[in-house]
Amino acid sequence: MTESIVLRLTHPAIAPGPVEGFSLIWAFYVAGFRPWTHCQSCFKGERAPNFHSRNAASGVDVVLDRLDISPIVYICGVAKGPEHERKHRNLHLPVRFEPGATAILSTYNGYQVTAMNAVQLEIPPLPDGWNGLPLKHTRCKNFRFAQSWFGPATR
Repeated sequence: MTESIVLRLTHPAIAPGPVEGFSLIWAFYVAGFRPWTHCQSCFKGERAPNFHSRNAASGVDVVLDRLDISPIVYICGVAKGPEHERKHRNLHLPVRFEPGATAILSTYNGYQVTAMNAVQLEIPPLPDGWNGLPLKHTRCKNFRFAQSWFGPATR
C-alpha cells in the first residue's frame, strides 16, 4: 500500500453504517490558506472524495492516500442541533501523516475517530478581533488552524 492515513470511525452502540449526528462531515487535504474567508472555504487543497457527508460511514477503513496534495488532512464534522451548542459538539481533527503514529478523538455522540499513520495537530486560539477580523473568522477552528499552519505569520 502506498503511504496513506487510514481513518476509521467506530461506535459502541450504533451499528456500522452512515455516520449519525452530523449535518456535514468531511476530510480535506490542506495545502494552503485563504485568509479572506473561513470554514472549509479557507483551505487550499482538495476535499477527500472518499469521506464526506454522502459517503461517511463507520466500521470501514477510509484510505486517505492523496498525500501528494498535502500530508495534512483536516477531518471536520458539523454537529446537528442548535447553533449555540455546535461549538462544543463539532468534530475537529487536523492530522499530519506520520508512519506508525495514531491520533484518536471521541465525538460528542460517542464515535471514536481513529487516524492511523497520523499525529494530531494543534488548533491554537486567536483573540477576538485578531487583525480586525470578525468573530466568525477568529472563532472558526478551520480558520484558526489554517492561520497557524499556513498564515503569513508562520512563514
